Amino acid sequence: MNSTFLKTLRDAGEVQFENGYPTRESLPRLHDEQDFERAVQLYQWALPLVSYASMQNTLRKLGQSDNNNPIWEEYLTADTVVFTGNNTTIYGAGFLNVKDTPIVVELGPLMLGAFNDIWQKKYR
Repeated sequence: MNSTFLKTLRDAGEVQFENGYPTRESLPRLHDEQDFERAVQLYQWALPLVSYASMQNTLRKLGQSDNNNPIWEEYLTADTVVFTGNNTTIYGAGFLNVKDTPIVVELGPLMLGAFNDIWQKKYR
């Protein structure tokens, strides 16, 4: 898909209608647009999953296991690859595996944070 195609596709004059329906000649263009929009949605929906899987794989390569949650000792820098990180927060991250047994998590009184699932929904 090239940029010329995208520019002409967004031009409403390129799609013809008869009696409120697209003409037969316009259908391939509309199907191409539908494919493009679905690809964009797939990317947007998969980003949290890919982000968390990447973080889990990286922590495992550094020797961390599930249910063992590291805390960063320093603020993030521009070199740190975190999709939504900022440089004014000390982060802790890890992955709880409840496949074989339930887990109880105790947090200190001044701990601020959230639990997220793989889709980044927060649990309180």
